[in-house]
Amino acid sequence: MKKLIFFLISFFILPLTTFALDPDYDVTNMYVKANILANGNMDVKELIVLKGDFNGYERDLVYTNSNLKTYTPGNIDFSNSAIYNAKGISNISIKGGKVSTISYDMLDTNSFTDFSLVSSAYNGDTNKYTQTTASNGYNIRMYDYTYSSKTAFLISYTVDNAVVIHNDVAELYWTFIGSNFDDSIGDSIIKVYLPSSDTSDYFRIWAHGDLSGDINFIEDNNEKNGAVATISDLSANSQIDIRMTFNKSLITGTNVKYSQEDAFDKILEVEQQRANAANIERERVKNLYYGEKYLTIVFYVALILAFIYVYNKFDKERKPQFQNKYNREFIDSYNVEVLDYLMHHDITPNAMS
Repeated sequence: MKKLIFFLISFFILPLTTFALDPDYDVTNMYVKANILANGNMDVKELIVLKGDFNGYERDLVYTNSNLKTYTPGNIDFSNSAIYNAKGISNISIKGGKVSTISYDMLDTNSFTDFSLVSSAYNGDTNKYTQTTASNGYNIRMYDYTYSSKTAFLISYTVDNAVVIHNDVAELYWTFIGSNFDDSIGDSIIKVYLPSSDTSDYFRIWAHGDLSGDINFIEDNNEKNGAVATISDLSANSQIDIRMTFNKSLITGTNVKYSQEDAFDKILEVEQQRANAANIERERVKNLYYGEKYLTIVFYVALILAFIYVYNKFDKERKPQFQNKYNREFIDSYNVEVLDYLMHHDITPNAMS
């Protein structure tokens, strides 16, 4: 009877718990494609790829930073001003699906499945997501049960009022991977496109964050129309942001932020100071790396020499002076009775004779 009860309990309970996985995964890729719109907004797509065992993934979409300094038009700190906060995030949609090979072009694929926005979901669910409002953005929880394979989550949204218009230039200064991203990322590519190409001298690009990353212009038909930042092995909680100045004639919308300042030269000054500090840090890291490398070499050389010394002094087999297999002659100074004792362990009459 007890076995029957246990079987019935297992029959009803096990199917409910089978899909609850202990998370064990790696974020192998995070690709971002951002299009600055002529109205000052920015359309963003994020492709986050996980490999391993998991029930889904959680992503915070943040559009304000309370740590930035407050400002008034005409009085702006161009290193960390709150003018760079956006007005909001809208048009959120989620897609996803199992994948085998990964490429940046998957940001524009139509092969992913649409996720449904629900009020609540549970571990083991698939193709669902929940959206919770926070003071500085939204928390997105995406559900797609995955066991020992890869799943890609494609997040699309619009950042409202992302661009700042200065007296002389337009500017985008945006954090694409924030310090609240709690997982390391194997491979990251972030591309930001202007509304159209810009041939003016105002088009400048910078990236801040991991010192091993690179940033370059995107060019089509020999015309610059964007920036691309690439980072490998990005540590958890590492912030990556991109800053761009460009011709303000590319922004034709009227519902944008105005600083009422001549900003271009001030931005260049700030970024030059940051570049100098970054170069000093790179040199420090380089010296630290090679210093540790040389110290490691010296340590192992000293260890080998110490081993050789100890071996020769205490453990090396000594070479005897006698090289023959047998000693066939006795030492001349021995008396006859001594020889007899050595041979027979006794002194016999033979020795006396």
